[in-house]
Amino acid sequence: MNDGVVKYRVEHTKTGSIDETLFASLQPLRRRLKELGLIGVKEGVGYGNISRRLSDGNFVITATQTGHLPRLDGDGYALITDYDEDSFCIKSKGAAKP
Repeated sequence: MNDGVVKYRVEHTKTGSIDETLFASLQPLRRRLKELGLIGVKEGVGYGNISRRLSDGNFVITATQTGHLPRLDGDGYALITDYDEDSFCIKSKGAAKP
């Protein structure tokens, strides 16, 4: 199975938690999608990442392998600070990888 695997190259800088103001609007949506079974884990593979584009062009996304968690805090999100579609590479920071 190829799903549930990071399919891009990531240059991740491990930092502290992402500020709650960046992901607070995603929390109710993530909770509802989890209730509907659209975010979770099946046969050990997590699915259902969600993201939000920020006004500066960056975006915040749920961290990898967080589908089993009922609620996320700042450690459960990553901030994407740059990406290159041609090389399929992203740069991120946060407590966990995107």
